[in-house]
Amino acid sequence: MAKCNYCGKKGFFLKLNNSGMCSECEQLFITEEYFQKIVNLYNKICCEVTFEEGISLEDLLSLLDGRVSKCNDLKILLNSCNQYPKLHEVLSKHAVRDSNSQYGRIPEINLFVWFDSNGLRKTVVSDLLDYPDRLIRDIGCMKRRFRKKFEFQNIIDEMEAVPIVPVPSKKIRFKVSDLSEIKYTSITSRSNYERLGTFTVVDVETTGLNCQKSKLIEVSAVYFEHWKPVKYFSTLIDPESSIPEEITELTGINNETVKGSPTFSSIVIGLMDFIGNTNIVGHNLEFDLKFLYRNGINFLSHKRKYYDTLKIAKTVLKRGDSLNSDVSDYKLTTLCDYYDIRDNDSAHRSLSDALSTGLLFKNLADEKINS
Repeated sequence: MAKCNYCGKKGFFLKLNNSGMCSECEQLFITEEYFQKIVNLYNKICCEVTFEEGISLEDLLSLLDGRVSKCNDLKILLNSCNQYPKLHEVLSKHAVRDSNSQYGRIPEINLFVWFDSNGLRKTVVSDLLDYPDRLIRDIGCMKRRFRKKFEFQNIIDEMEAVPIVPVPSKKIRFKVSDLSEIKYTSITSRSNYERLGTFTVVDVETTGLNCQKSKLIEVSAVYFEHWKPVKYFSTLIDPESSIPEEITELTGINNETVKGSPTFSSIVIGLMDFIGNTNIVGHNLEFDLKFLYRNGINFLSHKRKYYDTLKIAKTVLKRGDSLNSDVSDYKLTTLCDYYDIRDNDSAHRSLSDALSTGLLFKNLADEKINS
C-alpha cells in the first residue's frame, strides 16, 4: 500500500511522485514555492530606501522607478495564480489573525487580510492581484516625499548659516510671569501682506514641558525677509543634565549628540543679536518664548509683534473628521502635510521646525489676505 511521506495518506491506488509525495502535497509544495517567489520579489520592491548624504534626487527617483518595474514583474507573476489551485490554502497557512478580530496580515508580504467563520476569506486572492497597483501608488507617494525632502533641504542650503560663537556668560533667569503682557497679533484680510513678510521664527527642543525645571537641548531661529528665508542661527545645547529617553525617541537627540555643544548662557548674546528688534513667529509660540525668556532672552527689550501660527491656523482651517474639514488637528506636522511644506521625517528638530513654521506662516497669510 502506497503512503505519502508528507501527509501520511495511504491507498492501494495512491500515486506518488519521485519524492514520495501524493498529488495533493505536490500541489501544495509547488504552490508554496510560487508563494516564496512572490515574497522574494516583494522584498526587492520594499527593501528600505534611505536618504543618504551625497545621493542625488535623480538617483533616488531612478531607484524607485526600478521598484515600479519590479511591481510590474510581480503583476505578471500574480497573473499566473490560476495555475495554483492551492494558493488560498497556502495563504491561509501564512496568514496571522489579530486576536479577537476579523482582521489579520500575511507578514511575509505585509498584506492586510480579512477572516470570516470559515477562516481566511476567499477574496484574499483577488486582493493579492490588486497588490502591485497599491505598491506602485505607495512608491509614487515615496517619490513625492523624497522630492519634498530635497526641496526643503535646498532651502536650508541656500540660507546663510550664522556662525555660533559661544561667549562665557553668567546665567540669567527671567520671571516667566513677565510674559503675561505679550499680546499675540492675528492676521485679517486687511493686514499688510508685505509688512508681514519680514520676521524671525524661533523654535526650541527641550528635555520636558516645564520651563522652570526642563532644559534646552536645541535652539534655532530663521530670519525671513519679504517672505524669503535668508539666514539662520541654529545650535545644539548642552543641558548639563541627562536627556530623557522619551525625548531622544521624539527628537533623535541624546546625551552623546549634545556632547561638546555650548551651554545656552554662552549663546544668549549671539541669539539676541540675531533676533534683534524683528517681529517673532512660532508655532505654539508661548512654549518657545517661555523657555527662551526664562533662560535669558529678553524679548521685552524691544517693541515687536508676536505671531502664533497655531492660533492663526485655527482662524483659517477647519478642524474635524468630516469631509468638510481641512485638518484633523493643528499640529505642525499636520499643517505641513496640508500645505505640502516638507517631509515630516525631519520634524522635532528645531531648524526644520523653525523653517517650516515660517513657510506655514506665509501659507496662512496667503489664504487670509490674498484669497
